[in-house]
Amino acid sequence: MHTKSELLALGYNTGSGNTLTFARGAHPGSQAQPCLDRLHANWAKAGKAFSAQP
Repeated sequence: MHTKSELLALGYNTGSGNTLTFARGAHPGSQAQPCLDRLHANWAKAGKAFSAQP
């Protein structure tokens, strides 16, 4: 099952029509998986950037 953040990223990168498919448990294919990989790789950096904002 994908998190809400993962579904948002997948929907943004693969089109909103695919979001329901992923929400129902479909595994990302070879074009969508790199999107999730980048999301996971940059999650900590993004969190630090937001926590540094006033």
